[in-house]
Amino acid sequence: MSMSYKLLENYSIGKLREYDIAHIEEHLIVSLTDIVISNDDFQWIENLNSDLAKKSLSFVILSENLSYEMLPEKVNLCPTIEEAIDLIEFEEIQRDLGL
Repeated sequence: MSMSYKLLENYSIGKLREYDIAHIEEHLIVSLTDIVISNDDFQWIENLNSDLAKKSLSFVILSENLSYEMLPEKVNLCPTIEEAIDLIEFEEIQRDLGL
């Protein structure tokens, strides 16, 4: 199984909002520079995560500054790219098994 992902490095939420999300066909890992997330951004991230999940794609935020308490419940957060890739592989296995 070959996993493809797109890594967006050093993105702010504002910059991510400008990205053409509709054409994403691979898992998305975003290295976020933001350390605070507004309620508006929170909702937008939740919707992005949901839209990608409908396409059977994973969404992972890379950040050492954010915590799970700052993000929507279903959004994945990892401190390193290696952990993000492991998480995506795990989610692919879950989808393949129908979980």
